[in-house]
Amino acid sequence: MLRHRHDRRTPRGKSRPHLWGTVAGGADRADPCRARRSLFHELPAEFDAFVGHKEAISAVPDTITVLAGSASCPVQAFRVGSNVYATQFHPELDTAAFTDRVRTYANHGYFDPIEVDAIIEGVEHVDVRASHMVLGRFIEEYLSSTLR
Repeated sequence: MLRHRHDRRTPRGKSRPHLWGTVAGGADRADPCRARRSLFHELPAEFDAFVGHKEAISAVPDTITVLAGSASCPVQAFRVGSNVYATQFHPELDTAAFTDRVRTYANHGYFDPIEVDAIIEGVEHVDVRASHMVLGRFIEEYLSSTLR
């Protein structure tokens, strides 16, 4: 479930994009989905991640396996076939990189530019270390699949 920490209505009535939240994606050894086990094992059932998007996938065809999701973005991570993975959240971004991204996109309609400092202050308190583990696990999964 994604509990958004920065999601309000803008003065124009548009929904503000999600900037960080909690992704539900933890898996244990009993999970029948091998990809979910390999990418999300030993992670908490819910973990914080930077998301920063206006769009979200809400439904997928049968050929796509959903690996993680949330209430407002049901498809936060997925697999197509055996070797194509995608995330809607950003496992590659740390606080410094996300702060740079906030500054870069300040005038691109994601949020009111006057709120940049407040957003950055909030971002500095988000612990996204578990989301970084997903990227490392993807690399491990990819390397082990190429050696099979």
